[in-house]
Amino acid sequence: MAFNFVKTAANALSGLFFPDLCAACDRALSGSEQVLCLHCLLNLPRTGLHRLPENKVQRLFTGRLPLVRATAFTYFTKDGMMQHLLHQLKYKGRAATGSFLGNVFGQELQADGWLEATDLLVPVPLHRQKAYRRGFNQAALIAGGIAAATSLPVAANALERVRDTGSQTRKSRLERLDNVATVFRAGKAAQIRGKRLLLVDDVLTTGATLEAAGLALLEAGAASLGIATLALATD
Repeated sequence: MAFNFVKTAANALSGLFFPDLCAACDRALSGSEQVLCLHCLLNLPRTGLHRLPENKVQRLFTGRLPLVRATAFTYFTKDGMMQHLLHQLKYKGRAATGSFLGNVFGQELQADGWLEATDLLVPVPLHRQKAYRRGFNQAALIAGGIAAATSLPVAANALERVRDTGSQTRKSRLERLDNVATVFRAGKAAQIRGKRLLLVDDVLTTGATLEAAGLALLEAGAASLGIATLALATD
């Protein structure tokens, strides 16, 4: 009893002097807030694209990758909120940001019935050396957040990245596609054969990485393929 009191008091003092801060604006979070303050949560630059059957994400892959559905949760703009949040996630070790945003994304998709024809979530993998250096795969965190909101299983080992492509940030679409053409292979074909898959990633830019990953899954026998990314890069 005394120990619990001391522990509670210590936690209260810790929260007073070292409060958790909003990952977007650095304001101290209230007791009911997690990762983002309510203001930033309500002001996420949501796209609403999952409500549009022929949206810009799906059109981006026309003639490149046969998709049954595709969407992105938010818009990624230079110096915008999502650039800041994803930088915090990938380079500052704020893993909770990926899980939290994935969960919010999943709740929105679930509420609109967008995931009804989905059997498995497949995160786009990092090369094992990059995953080791970073400590996590951000796409897997996002997929885990979606899974927590929807009860869909995550097939974390369904896809393997067999070659590290390095940064794609400054490459053109053709350079990116050439760079990732032979990067992916199905890790456990039996796990995905005949299943309706949703491929999950953090940011969609040219679509080259998702195209290569998606083709590997379809070649391994996936029944159908959808794409969901946390953010869509804008010009």
